[in-house]
Amino acid sequence: MAKVSPIIQNPEQAKHWAKRYRTEIAASVSTLLSTAVSHPIDSIKTNMQAGAGHPFGQTVKEMWNIGHVRSFYKGPFELMKNIAQMSNEMAKKDPNRPFNTVGQHYEGKGTLSTAKEIIKTQGPLGLWTGVRMHMIRDTIGTGVYFMTYESMKQLIVKYQGAASPTSPTAVALAGAACGIFSWIATYHIDFVKNNYQRDCLETAKGHKVLVPRINYFDRTQLRGLTVTIFRSSITNAVLFSAFEYTKKKINNLPDPVFN
Repeated sequence: MAKVSPIIQNPEQAKHWAKRYRTEIAASVSTLLSTAVSHPIDSIKTNMQAGAGHPFGQTVKEMWNIGHVRSFYKGPFELMKNIAQMSNEMAKKDPNRPFNTVGQHYEGKGTLSTAKEIIKTQGPLGLWTGVRMHMIRDTIGTGVYFMTYESMKQLIVKYQGAASPTSPTAVALAGAACGIFSWIATYHIDFVKNNYQRDCLETAKGHKVLVPRINYFDRTQLRGLTVTIFRSSITNAVLFSAFEYTKKKINNLPDPVFN
């Protein structure tokens, strides 16, 4: 006979386990919520980076005409996400990218299909395309991210004279600020990384792909920055607010084991 979970036998046990794993639960809930809210804006940003410099409105219109709502919710993993988001641009013929012989293979595919196509055309190591730039971007970005969040939160709490170090206003504003400053610090790297990944994965094996140079004075490398700042401020305000709110709610639950 199958063993029945103690939580099913006694639903009150769920409160005990929720309190024990409140950080993990709060992190999961806040991540899912913030991703659902901001992913469409991230898709627009990636298409603006990969495209021919089209403005925000035109990019949104083109994405809507191609796949309606689905165009804004492609891909949950970084590399597959970017390629799925850029697939329509990659499928276009461009004289500036003469070795684009496989870009059209990614058009209209989901995450798993994109991963299979990458392995088919580039081999298993194709899934790690651009990993060095990814690590550089995230190392710098994460440092700026948490430094900004903690500093801003403490400053706002001190200014408010709030009793709690996680007052809703401080958490939301600090979350928005950390997202903005981390992306300002790393956006050129992200732009080059995304375009390098596109160039590598749309080019047949055997052709060398040069790493684009980061040029802080090149305005084209700032395409989509405004959209990114808007997305990141919303994402991180929602993320940290939902995280702290969920954790507080779980903390307030009575624990049937210890009460």
